[in-house]
Amino acid sequence: MILLITRTRAEELGFDFDVLLDDGDFYEDTIIEHRKDSEFYKCSIVEINESKFPDVPRELDGFWKTDTYLHTYEIGFDPWSVQMLIRVEQVEETRVVKVWKEAE
Repeated sequence: MILLITRTRAEELGFDFDVLLDDGDFYEDTIIEHRKDSEFYKCSIVEINESKFPDVPRELDGFWKTDTYLHTYEIGFDPWSVQMLIRVEQVEETRVVKVWKEAE
């Protein structure tokens, strides 16, 4: 199972890496850190499947996380700023949060 796609690996597999990022139609986005004004760092989840990317090898079907890239409201993002995709799976996570409550 392939767990990491880089630009070089995509070329070896016979497709253009940027095709996975072209429309910016990501499955999910996460803002990592606000930078300045309307700029911020993001990671996104890309879903690869046959209906969206028919020319990509089927062994790559699934969900992939981008590395961190810079995004702006004015121009969006430069696909070249994403250098790799890492295979991910969605899992449930439970977090315990301690809060202060008035005594009764």
